[in-house]
Amino acid sequence: MNRYEVTSATADGFDPDHRIDMIGGPDFGGWRMLQDDAIAFLKRRQGAFYVRPRPMTGFGFTLAGYENALTGSLDREVDVVVRGNSLLAREHLTTVADGTQKNNLCSLPPCPQAYQLVSELP
Repeated sequence: MNRYEVTSATADGFDPDHRIDMIGGPDFGGWRMLQDDAIAFLKRRQGAFYVRPRPMTGFGFTLAGYENALTGSLDREVDVVVRGNSLLAREHLTTVADGTQKNNLCSLPPCPQAYQLVSELP
């Protein structure tokens, strides 16, 4: 099964479920996929997505070395999985717990519009 790195995620705004609208990655010249397509892709076991946790920044410095020394999380891949939202019974994408933050997708920049919109990946 192919694994694809997710480097961007576009949030849907302020509606009650706070779902991410789409995810994207650098492979094949840049791709972006609507969340419902990504959920179907994962459920069909056509491939897998992962995120590399980003360094914590703020206060004019980066905590990457400190966080890496504590958890090693910056050197590993965190899987993207499908979860159900018990409040609205809608499925959504999130990352498995890695000790850094609740959902690593939320820390990614928005998907570039120049990336090709796809419904599946090879």
